[in-house]
Amino acid sequence: MVAGPAYFPVGSEMDAIDDRLFDFIGNVAHAPTMQELENRYLDGIGTFVRASAAGLYVLDPFTHGAQGIAARGVSDFFLSRYEELGRHHDPVLERVLVERRAVDNALLMPAEQWSDLPVYGEVFRLHRMMNLMEAPIVVDGEVIGTLNFGRTAAEGPFAQHDRRVADAIARLLGAALASVRTRTELTRQRDQALAALELCSDAVVVTDLHRAQRRLNLAARQLFDQLSDGEAALEELMMRKPGSDGAMARHDLPVSLADGDPARLTARVRHAESDPNVVICMVDLLTSEIAARVLPGELTQRERDVAELAARGLRDAEIATQLSLSRYTVKQHLKAVYGKLGIRSRVELARLLA
Repeated sequence: MVAGPAYFPVGSEMDAIDDRLFDFIGNVAHAPTMQELENRYLDGIGTFVRASAAGLYVLDPFTHGAQGIAARGVSDFFLSRYEELGRHHDPVLERVLVERRAVDNALLMPAEQWSDLPVYGEVFRLHRMMNLMEAPIVVDGEVIGTLNFGRTAAEGPFAQHDRRVADAIARLLGAALASVRTRTELTRQRDQALAALELCSDAVVVTDLHRAQRRLNLAARQLFDQLSDGEAALEELMMRKPGSDGAMARHDLPVSLADGDPARLTARVRHAESDPNVVICMVDLLTSEIAARVLPGELTQRERDVAELAARGLRDAEIATQLSLSRYTVKQHLKAVYGKLGIRSRVELARLLA
């Protein structure tokens, strides 16, 4: 909690809130993080509510316990003491949660009765806090936090205009707090998604056309590092049109490995559902001889294995032994290969590979 330099100038009838208050809340609302929001709030609140101590509590929506605490003008021991001994015995907070408006202890009881309460002796007496005011931060009908202010007896009690200003700030701060919490949660989810993407075993390339940025996960970086010119191959692949209406477009591209051997890139490309300027590409690298020379998806993996061995001159029995298949199964795979590739013999198969 922090001392405030002066009262915010309001008349007996506060029909409108000063522009400075909107500027203050606007500055708080644009804070990029919750910690920065707390700092901006505590730096500026003293202009509007004079108090030797000020705090901002974010509450658990179910238990009303504190999830986050930012305060100036009090010690850490005071804050821990309040959570341990004071929160559930604080009559001001209890009334605030029921009435959903700013309340101070002078509204509830005389000063002598306040100083006789156990919660005063155990907590508030630490800073001679004879005057306590709290205002609820309400979002969608739920109290998500409170603004807290404390004064000594010498500073005097809080007045009606203090409560009205506190209520106004709390209402405006509610929207700001909800906005920052949403941004914080989205940032957390984004970071989790990026971490998961980096660890994904599939090679994924995400291109943001609006920001002219491209992100390759670890698997994609390793894949393109195997090529003689991975950057050019990626750029040529990304020139192919992505799928439309949420569908995946499939593309393939003959490439060379770093050692000069032929290979083939296959890609599934689509626009992101939430943003047409974001293109998602999932890439595979096929390095076997047959995979490098025929279109992706035409042959199953087992058909590729059989075709490669047959093209090298192995007989059906030899292929069967090497792949632990029956001769009949080998013949069936070769028949499927011939049909898919539009050829009729081993000779044509060898010529296709050559």
